[in-house]
Amino acid sequence: MNTAFHYILPLACFSGLAAHAGGPKQNTSKPNVILIYADDLGYGDLECYGAKNIETPHVNRLASEGIRFTNAHATAATCTPSRYSLLTGEYAWRKPGTDIAAGNAGMIIRPEQYTMADIFKSSGYATGAFGKWHLGLGDKTAQQDWNAPLPTALGDLGFDYSYIMAATADRVPCVFIENGQVANYDPSAPIEVSYTHNFPGEPTGKDNPELLYNLKPSNGHNMSIVNGISRIGFMKGGGKALWKDENIADSMSLFSCTLPPTMCMSPASHTTVSEERTRWDCAETPSRNSTGPSANCWRHSNGPDWQRTH
Repeated sequence: MNTAFHYILPLACFSGLAAHAGGPKQNTSKPNVILIYADDLGYGDLECYGAKNIETPHVNRLASEGIRFTNAHATAATCTPSRYSLLTGEYAWRKPGTDIAAGNAGMIIRPEQYTMADIFKSSGYATGAFGKWHLGLGDKTAQQDWNAPLPTALGDLGFDYSYIMAATADRVPCVFIENGQVANYDPSAPIEVSYTHNFPGEPTGKDNPELLYNLKPSNGHNMSIVNGISRIGFMKGGGKALWKDENIADSMSLFSCTLPPTMCMSPASHTTVSEERTRWDCAETPSRNSTGPSANCWRHSNGPDWQRTH
């Protein structure tokens, strides 16, 4: 397989796991790997699998230059259990608590479990996770302090970097989590989250439909209102850290498409989140109007840097 790869922009419902053959000594014999895990994507929804009504040129090129699987099976029909099985290799029904997770669920995969990310790391890859997570964060359910670094997060599961949703786009908390803490945290608006009760004075989709300027409520999606949309669950605060639903794809592409040109940093170096973000963002970000596979294609060079290919 050609070691060049082509990144497509993951949608909000996608969880992209990226593994890069790199480090202080570049190993160009190993291919880069990207896994895009999508909810509600049918086998025939992509052109490379026979779709006729939608064009998917970037995925087509991934298929033509990589490996196209034609016989695959899901371990579950819903998100949390199927994601659990994919990352751990264990049937979700063997582990209690792997039904559809609340946004304040504790981390379902425990640090002592061996994950797909661990496998890649043990083979010399740098690893990252982006997008929808929905496998819980923090040590215990409903006891997270969202205003501080979470004690248990993706770094404990083999991922060098992560920029994720705690759960889904329709569940609170409606903030991105970068390396185990709220991205763009706003100290003037501390975050509280509950899946059992609302917070005093906070509007809900059920009681305040006049505030839903982006989407009308549906059964279950009628609790806290964020960005004119009522969600599953209750939250308070967030301020500048709250996401804008219409910008989710752009936010995710910013962090997942500009791959790490300098992931060969020393493991012993101490960096802040903002410093690490800079390292992941120091490649050029393609504009949202870029077209064609060459808009964001990268390959290994013989040295420590990454180079754009066309």
